[in-house]
Amino acid sequence: MNVLNANQFGQALWQANVNDGLNPNNNNLRYQFDWSVVNNKPQLNNVLVPEYSDANQTLKSANTNWYDEIAQTGIANSYDLSVSNASDKGSYVFSLGYYGNQGVVKNTNFERITARMNSSYNYFDGKLVIGENFSFNRTNEVTDQVF
Repeated sequence: MNVLNANQFGQALWQANVNDGLNPNNNNLRYQFDWSVVNNKPQLNNVLVPEYSDANQTLKSANTNWYDEIAQTGIANSYDLSVSNASDKGSYVFSLGYYGNQGVVKNTNFERITARMNSSYNYFDGKLVIGENFSFNRTNEVTDQVF
C-alpha cells in the first residue's frame, strides 16, 4: 500500500481545506501553505512542513511509511493427518491438525492444534455398541507490541 509522505499529506490537507472553503493556514496540524488565487482558482505554491508536528516540539516531522513499519506478508500453514479403519467388529478414526497464521501486522501470530478420536465396537452380534468421542483443541494467539 502506498502512503503519502509529509509534503504530499500537506498538499492533500491544503486541498481539503480549500474544498471546504476554509483558510488552509488555520489548521490544527501546524502545516503552513504559500498559496494564492489566480484567475479565481486557488493555487498552491509551496507546502511548509513544520519541523515538529506537536506544540511541545517533541515529535519531529518525518516521511515514515507507517504501513511498512507495521505490516508484513501474512503466511498461513495448515497440516492435517487422518487414520481410520473399520470392520464388522468396529471402527475407529483418529485425526490430528495444525493451523498456523503469521498475521499481516508484525508480531501477530495464531496457532491451533486439534486432535480427535472416535471409535465404536460391536458386541453380542451388534446388540451392544460401545464407543467414544474424544476431542482436543489448543489455541495460542500472540499479539506483541510492534514498537
